[in-house]
Amino acid sequence: MDEMDRMLMRAPDAGAAMNIEKDKMKCTECGWIGTPAMTDKVPDPRPLAKFARDIWHICPACRTPENFRSLCDEPGCEIEMSCGTLTPDGYRNTCHRHAPGPK
Repeated sequence: MDEMDRMLMRAPDAGAAMNIEKDKMKCTECGWIGTPAMTDKVPDPRPLAKFARDIWHICPACRTPENFRSLCDEPGCEIEMSCGTLTPDGYRNTCHRHAPGPK
């Protein structure tokens, strides 16, 4: 098994020791910052026939549906995520400032 295979088979809690803020997002309407677990969820009001109903995430501050951008997972950073990087500790979603690189 090579290094890439080992990284892809990491434990679900990988990266927890790195103190990262996973799934952080920002409402583009009002600026609220949180995670999907913190949003309100409602079923799609106009579902397509023969398909499972989608669940919409609603901003708890302004009630705007599905209007979020992913943020850098570095603690305290509020810059939009622009880099996705596979690391030995798990997958990182970072901005250009915090992109993991060669050490």
